Amino acid sequence: MSYMPMGDTNTYDRFGKVYNISRILTPQVTLNLTAYEEYSDLYLSPPYISSYLLTFSLSTCIITHTILYHGRTLWNSFRHVDPEEEDIHAKLMKAYPEVPGWWYWTVIIGFFLIAAAAVQAWPTKVPVYALILSVVLPAIYMLPGGLIFAVTGQPLSLNVLAQIIPGMLLPGNPIANMVFKCYSIETLYSAQQFSQDLKLGHYIKVPPRTTFFVQLIASCLSIVTQVGVKEWLFSVVPDMCSSTQKDNLTCPRHRVYFNASAIWGLVGPTRMFGPGALYNVFLWALFAGALAPFPLWYYQRRFPSTRLKYVNLPVMLNGPQSAPPATGINYVSFFIVGFIF
Repeated sequence: MSYMPMGDTNTYDRFGKVYNISRILTPQVTLNLTAYEEYSDLYLSPPYISSYLLTFSLSTCIITHTILYHGRTLWNSFRHVDPEEEDIHAKLMKAYPEVPGWWYWTVIIGFFLIAAAAVQAWPTKVPVYALILSVVLPAIYMLPGGLIFAVTGQPLSLNVLAQIIPGMLLPGNPIANMVFKCYSIETLYSAQQFSQDLKLGHYIKVPPRTTFFVQLIASCLSIVTQVGVKEWLFSVVPDMCSSTQKDNLTCPRHRVYFNASAIWGLVGPTRMFGPGALYNVFLWALFAGALAPFPLWYYQRRFPSTRLKYVNLPVMLNGPQSAPPATGINYVSFFIVGFIF
């Protein structure tokens, strides 16, 4: 790592050169194991190393944090015991009918069937059972992620978990890995944003059914808009997403997405992080993340008036998740503006 650029978002081979992914691909866009063994292992640059260590820690830290800090509230909610008295907003919102549960189930089942048809009709190599897992995963993390989001305004992501699981289930298949990751991450993110919209509507007295339809219609429109704009850009902008693009439309986030598909989907988590692998030590971050909230939680309970009660470990671990592709200058300017304003 000492020979690699500190802020670079590329992956490297054993010769210190940018890793040539095409050398280990088959014509079917899967891993050519013979070519991989003849060429080189894949080496991570410093931004990926720091990002994956933090993300491994976060994936277990958020579960422990939720149980310690919000476990009683969640337990009472599951038992249908309201932990708090209704405030004036809740009383006023009773004038509007709630969204029936079957509306949500209709949307879930309908769009899942569309997704299942899409992954089968196009050469994604994603079986339906993998698609089901890609939706179940964010459902599990919605409660802990939603609690952190509600308290801090920081949406959490399933970045690494959404790549490890398809990397183990569908090894050597980068396209399937990207599709699985996309469904998991976007499902959790959209659910958190929808919850935020419902919360905003609750406080400004927008009927829940109105919020539901606005969000549904906007989501459908955004699909057409995003695909249309991207297709148009690639048709009119020369060298789009190339590192030599004259207007610097280099697509840094998409390059990170591409490299992640090679790390987790093509080479796979077993070769990168399994027993005897170069980055196997990263797995200890899972253990460290699970234990990290305990000392802070105990200290806060012992000394309730301490300033450390404002420390939120999942938020701290989630903060650097934009790097890569974000660099030091992005975070420095963020802190300066945030501190002043």
